Amino acid sequence: MGSNARDLVAVTNEAISISTTQKKSIIDINIIRSALHRQTWDLQSQVHDEDSSSSTLSPNYNLHVK
Repeated sequence: MGSNARDLVAVTNEAISISTTQKKSIIDINIIRSALHRQTWDLQSQVHDEDSSSSTLSPNYNLHVK
């Protein structure tokens, strides 16, 4: 599973949002990790919502963040 430009923009926007909330002017590795974590959980919830609303069996999604 690779990343595309839309994924990178979403993580960048999330990192900017976190840094703004924390009133930090520098985006460090912890903010990037938090942004990736939020985006991963958002994606997992979207997949779960699609699985729940579907009447057919869906493929098994395995999402891993390092």
